[in-house]
Amino acid sequence: MMAKRITFMAVAFFSVQPTAAQIVNGDFEAQLQDWGSTCPMSIGVSSDVPPGGGLYSAELPMLTPTESCYVLNLAPPLLYQELPTVVNGDEIFLSYWHSAEPFDPNEASLMTSLHFFGWFDQQGSFIALSNQGGGVNSGAWGSRSDTYTVVGLPVGETLWLALGGHAIANSLGGTVRFDNVQLQVNSSVGVGATFPDGLVIKPILAGNELTVLTDSPIIRSELIDPMGKVIPMKARRDGPTSLVADLNGSPNGIYILMVHTERGVVSFRFPKF
Repeated sequence: MMAKRITFMAVAFFSVQPTAAQIVNGDFEAQLQDWGSTCPMSIGVSSDVPPGGGLYSAELPMLTPTESCYVLNLAPPLLYQELPTVVNGDEIFLSYWHSAEPFDPNEASLMTSLHFFGWFDQQGSFIALSNQGGGVNSGAWGSRSDTYTVVGLPVGETLWLALGGHAIANSLGGTVRFDNVQLQVNSSVGVGATFPDGLVIKPILAGNELTVLTDSPIIRSELIDPMGKVIPMKARRDGPTSLVADLNGSPNGIYILMVHTERGVVSFRFPKF
């Protein structure tokens, strides 16, 4: 069972700020490190790479009615990665290279590569958000880019990116490959916020300190800087449910603070000026 993450977002907006790409190991040079899979025995890496690629790409079996993982687990073969700082209202720009190789060369036009943003339910099934997907690929490497606004992510759920492939019609299936997966998020940033009972964050427009009060004991906290990197954070604990983050000396920009409590993980975005 995946740890529960509770994500809150300010409700009043003043600007849109770009943040750095959040995809880790999108070129797959570190093999499948930092990526998860619904079918780990079926998904691997390939030395077939796009123009300008490195040594490896990710390789997945096409989803067909006879694909072994689907038959055994009723789960499509997917490669996925968590995007813990993305919330409803954020605009995502996604780009990647993809190719498809059918078992029958005459079926190249039936190959479809897919990308989805969504979340995993309590049973571990991937639930895709609406109005997204992929397109038919004739087999050769090609690039794709797409812009998607996150809408409909349930409160408390973390957004994930999932990659996969589908052999449409009566195709025998084949493999799909991905490489150079890149993502940029344009984030709406709030100046006023509404949080559930038991959570207090002040001030919303942070200076040198940010105070967090929770109704559950705090286990640890992590700070993500404007470039999307987790950085060391100086913090003072005034009690088991109180945290004061010291931002003195940190550059101005949009930060993410993730506070791990005994109830779950609270993740919220704030500007420092």
